[in-house]
Amino acid sequence: MKDIINLYVLKNTGCPKCKILKDRCLGSKYINNSDFEIIEIDISNRNDSNYQLLVENKIQDMPVLLINNTFYSMVDAMHIIENRDKLYEC
Repeated sequence: MKDIINLYVLKNTGCPKCKILKDRCLGSKYINNSDFEIIEIDISNRNDSNYQLLVENKIQDMPVLLINNTFYSMVDAMHIIENRDKLYEC
């Protein structure tokens, strides 16, 4: 069964951390073998259901990766992607 992965990034901000994690996800064999979606968050739209999901889960820093209902910070996400990509090297 494929993992369900959502990457939440800031919309139209030029956020360098968002770009780094987005590029890492797009180049990942693990991510490419999952159900993956990039979700751009417009922080000025407080009614957006994706924005509300982040608020409800007390997410304050972006970007954030959601893997099968668990949120990961950028640093944790990078480690997870690196470790899971190793499984695809064989």
